[in-house]
Amino acid sequence: RLFYLLKRILSVQKSKCPVPKKLGKLSDRIGAHQVIFVALIAAALTFIPQSFVTAVWQLVVLRFILGLTIGGLNPSVNTLVKKVTPQHMTGRVFGFNISAGYIRVFCGSVIGGQIAGHFGIETVFLFTGTLLFANALWAYL
Repeated sequence: RLFYLLKRILSVQKSKCPVPKKLGKLSDRIGAHQVIFVALIAAALTFIPQSFVTAVWQLVVLRFILGLTIGGLNPSVNTLVKKVTPQHMTGRVFGFNISAGYIRVFCGSVIGGQIAGHFGIETVFLFTGTLLFANALWAYL
């Protein structure tokens, strides 16, 4: 069981490696908003099926694809942050951005654990997918 858990976790991390560079270039060419929008939609479409998996290998494949989509968000978000930040505040704003990422991971784990405890783990995937769709709508506007 531990092997499958580690394999699942590593599949997401492995898939993130080559993607940011390529999607960063795409973001420079077509715009960060478009890449963020598509990456959020793809992440949502990848998250929702995770609630219906029946085997570990299905979860591993979906988590790998999720890593591809998430890898496209960071360069595009950083591009937008850089564009709207005055030059003398860039370091501070990127520090806030990284801190917000850590807070997101912590709060997501706590809230996800509470949702899983009350409604089941499947609901966490559905809830997260819904949040990703909502964020995609917000990015589109």
